[in-house]
Amino acid sequence: MKPIAVKKVFILPNDPILNTKYIAFKMQNLMFCAYDSYVAKAGSTQTFTGVYCPIRLKPEMELEKYINPIKLIIQHNYIPIISELKGKQVIGLETNQWISKKEEVDQFLNLGDILIKSIIKASERFF
Repeated sequence: MKPIAVKKVFILPNDPILNTKYIAFKMQNLMFCAYDSYVAKAGSTQTFTGVYCPIRLKPEMELEKYINPIKLIIQHNYIPIISELKGKQVIGLETNQWISKKEEVDQFLNLGDILIKSIIKASERFF
């Protein structure tokens, strides 16, 4: 693999109440971000690392219009309470909302199905 030019940003502010640091850089069309913050008075933290890419979707595929936030999960044995997934590699979409209205459940299932099938299909080209 040949080296790729990367634009990097590293921020480490000096604030005794809010300690935040992050690293962000772009590599081709991907953005990498590692973020860590700590609020001393509240004792709360937020840490995440992600790889991101802008995407244009058909309007009917914009799931975040209906359910937000959405997280993509790819992990082995992620949700063992579902016996069919126990011990298997899992791909899924997740939100921190309780979804119970039929219309929202249907929308989440339909658009999630399309998105997950698209990811699986795209990954099969590499394996």
